[in-house]
Amino acid sequence: MAPLCSFCGNRRLDQLIRAGARDYWICWRCVARPVAEDVVQEGMPCTFCEQPIDAVDRTIVIARRGAVLCSECLRVCFQIIKEERARRGKPTTQA
Repeated sequence: MAPLCSFCGNRRLDQLIRAGARDYWICWRCVARPVAEDVVQEGMPCTFCEQPIDAVDRTIVIARRGAVLCSECLRVCFQIIKEERARRGKPTTQA
């Protein structure tokens, strides 16, 4: 089965970032426009880093389709996108 964004379902491989060796993905669009649609309990782990979400160090940034992304992982994903776009010679935009 082809990978897809765990948050929106995007299947474009050139736009996906994988969560380590796990089978969770996020696309560039979800990193640029984070949306929290799901209700998430404090202490629930981030889908990417598996660290518990709290109100101080790791806040919920994206919560959709049963997947959760913390603020720290969003920063890491954005940095990966920035580096990848620089490598490809494309400008980095947040929109």
